[in-house]
This record gives sequence, structure tokens and C-alpha cells, in this order.
Amino acid sequence: MVLHRGYPRTDARRFEDAMDRFWRGFGLRPFTYGDVGAGALAVDVAEADEKVTITASLPGLGADEIEVTAHDGVLTIEGRSSREDEVGDGRYLVRERRVGAVRRSVRLPEAVDAERAESAYENGVLTVTLPKREERKARKIEVKARS
Repeated sequence: MVLHRGYPRTDARRFEDAMDRFWRGFGLRPFTYGDVGAGALAVDVAEADEKVTITASLPGLGADEIEVTAHDGVLTIEGRSSREDEVGDGRYLVRERRVGAVRRSVRLPEAVDAERAESAYENGVLTVTLPKREERKARKIEVKARS
């Protein structure tokens, strides 16, 4: 793998792709994340026995400005803010709040059922819940003693 100076995002993506190919060689599908960098949409991904929950911070957006899609094992969250807050006759000394579009993609484990996904948005936090497929859940097998 050749790394080129001056392209840290490209290098990070190439490294992620190389690691992805490595783990697939063992028959594993790694749980990797989409674009992560300065100003990227912050997400938490939690897995339980019955579901996978993805929580994203989207402060200042309305529910109608958020789009969630699932396609080919990838969940994509997009937010678009069309508001432009002006300071009137003044000028900004610091301007860090995002205006425009933000997007984040997360590769989903094969065990989830994206068709039954549900989402909720409250107080600037989006929660997407993806239940696991019945046939993919680990099941306990009773051990019987022989006499």
C-alpha cells in the first residue's frame, strides 16, 4: 500500500479498505464507519442481543430536514439546513455552527433487518433502531446430561 503525502483522508480510506479486505479473507464482515473527520456527523452505534441502535447528533435541524436510507447493508443519514443566521449589521468573530448539508454512512452488520428499522428524532438527537433477524440471532442450545 502506497501512501501519498498531503492526502490524510485518502490514506485513511485506503487503509480502511485494506483492513476490510483483510478481515473478509477470514470470512468476517467488519463493522466500519463512513466519513469521519472534522465537522463530520457524530454517531454512536450500540449492539444488543435483539437490536442495533444508531444515535446521531443533529442539533438545530427539523425532522423534515433529515433523511435516513438503508441500501446494500449501509445506513446513510443526511441532514440539510437551509437556514442562514445573519448577525444583522454586525460581523462574526467566530462562526463554527454548521449550515448546509451533513452526511454519514455506517456499514450495518448482516444480522440486522433494515426493512423493520424505526427512527425517532427528539431534542436534536436522531435514534435509528434496527432489529436483528430471527434466523441470525444467537440461540441457546440446552445441554442434556446422559445417564
